[in-house]
Amino acid sequence: MLIYDLFPYILLWLLIVSFSIIKPKGNVSFAVLGFILILFSGLRFGVGWDYFNYVNTIESGGWRIDRLEYISRQIAFLAQKLRNPQLYFIINSFLTILFYFLAIKKLSVANNISVLFLFCIPIFFLTSLVTVRFSLSVAFLFYAFNCFPKKWYIYVVSIFIAALMHRAALFSILIVPFLYGFRISLKGNIIIFTICFIIGTSFSTFSLNYLTSIVDSFGSSNDFFEGVQGYLINTGGKGFSKSPLMYAVINICNFFLYRRVTSKSDELYITLYNIGCSLMFLFSFESTFAARIGQFFMIYIILLAPSYRSNKLLQIIVYMIIFFSFFYQLCITGYHPDFIDRRNCFLPYQLCF
Repeated sequence: MLIYDLFPYILLWLLIVSFSIIKPKGNVSFAVLGFILILFSGLRFGVGWDYFNYVNTIESGGWRIDRLEYISRQIAFLAQKLRNPQLYFIINSFLTILFYFLAIKKLSVANNISVLFLFCIPIFFLTSLVTVRFSLSVAFLFYAFNCFPKKWYIYVVSIFIAALMHRAALFSILIVPFLYGFRISLKGNIIIFTICFIIGTSFSTFSLNYLTSIVDSFGSSNDFFEGVQGYLINTGGKGFSKSPLMYAVINICNFFLYRRVTSKSDELYITLYNIGCSLMFLFSFESTFAARIGQFFMIYIILLAPSYRSNKLLQIIVYMIIFFSFFYQLCITGYHPDFIDRRNCFLPYQLCF
């Protein structure tokens, strides 16, 4: 039964919602919640489209591990040496949740609400169960942008470190201008989103052909562009899902919120989320790539989240969307040869012991 398969996620969802409502004081409850998320993610078995691929990679070794980025490769080597493929997921889960929680602890004005958004918006926590290496790179860059000194060269170095976790981190170079106070007005944000939405939904096939032709012109002579070319071709998307439409509604809610926020930081978070949402539509011809490039920007909504309390109507709308999108992502049907007779890669949730 579906409700039985969903039970572990419902239980964790209730725990996090309760945490956001009760607002416990002190650091202990916050740390315990992070520990629970690490255990839930790290001790999973057969959850995530690439779970068994990673297990086979670690058990087989050789070129399978060598193709991974340097930091991911070292984690895989450690798991192989200890003959425990599960260790790969435990280490990645620990680091991913750790970077998120450290940044939230330092910058969020309401830790409980930020954690709620981190957990409920599917492209963050749920996606981390699928895109192990990529999610670690996003979490690290999120921490670096918010917690490291605001120097462009420090963030650029952070990007290259993150690229050693997953090469897609190189796309986050687009965030660098915001380190120097570059801002976009409300009108500018609306124009960007409108243009990307129209292009993405109307000319996706043309966009794909144009982008791949540009990358192809560099691919034969440059290792970096060759890697990007392979990444664009092999991300394995199955079309434009309905999830981005829900993210777009949140983006529109942010436009209404823009006039009410008093913090420059909140204006920045709204802009970054809008850029991520716009990129998601612009590259809608390849849903996996679109979600990944957008995630580097959209993650900042977890720091914006507490500001929805200033407008009860917007708060209700956004909360309903993130709750619905969480369970929608868990219930949709997906296919993979390693998950025959299963609804998707999330269900049923199983532990590794």
